[in-house]
Amino acid sequence: MRSWPLSPGSASTTTSGWNAAKRRALAGIDPDAPDLAELIGELMLKSPEFARLWERYDVKAHSHGLKTFHHPDVGDLTLGYQSMQLEGTPGHRLVAYYAEPGTPEHDAMVLLDLAAHEQPSKLSPRTDAA
Repeated sequence: MRSWPLSPGSASTTTSGWNAAKRRALAGIDPDAPDLAELIGELMLKSPEFARLWERYDVKAHSHGLKTFHHPDVGDLTLGYQSMQLEGTPGHRLVAYYAEPGTPEHDAMVLLDLAAHEQPSKLSPRTDAA
């Protein structure tokens, strides 16, 4: 997290903007968090791009959309997501990811599910006498 804006060419403007907005949202939840304040201060000093994005006050709730993941066995997966506020838990959200049926992502998720069921469980019951 700390190295993202400090490495030249490490992120696209879209990713950079999202990261700055996410940190601003975190700062809004707990503005006095010492670790976050230190991180923001360091990024403001060392990354002109971060400083520019931070000053925009671009904070949006991302309640739904698409996110791309890379899985070592099936490659890139672009999944839809839905984010929901959890009642009675300020600042916490539940995010559900899904693949649309009939897409390569759905097929990959089915393969991952099948592979998970074929491998022996690490939580199998003990059979030895205690």
